[in-house]
Amino acid sequence: MAFTFKVDPALGLIFYVGLNATGTEILEAEKAASNSPLRQPNMKIIVDITQGGLDFEWSDIKKVYRMNRNRLENGNKLEATAVITYNNFANTFGDIFRMVGEGIPINLGMFSTLPDAIKWLDLSDKEVEILEIQKELMRKLRE
Repeated sequence: MAFTFKVDPALGLIFYVGLNATGTEILEAEKAASNSPLRQPNMKIIVDITQGGLDFEWSDIKKVYRMNRNRLENGNKLEATAVITYNNFANTFGDIFRMVGEGIPINLGMFSTLPDAIKWLDLSDKEVEILEIQKELMRKLRE
């Protein structure tokens, strides 16, 4: 598995980690997290793709756009999502997604460090717990 996640209702957080993830894997993990009994509205989201590449296709971007449009139409608020990456293409992807998402109030931040993402999500008081989740998910992916 190149992509995994943890839903932590105590932190109000969904944390995804990927190793050379594809858009399809990310969307499958998102669907699984959304269906988790631990999932609550208005959770904050971290997507850590610092340990590998990101293989996103135009069709993946359109799927994410439709997914967010459906959430809004069903009365759900789009959640703050912090993406952590060292990849310049992934940063460009964030800009592309914002442009494609015209009319959708996307709350997306792109960061190069987890502490910066945690601060942007206003979760600094939970940084120790979030760093432990990251380690746990990385171990899981490498097994």
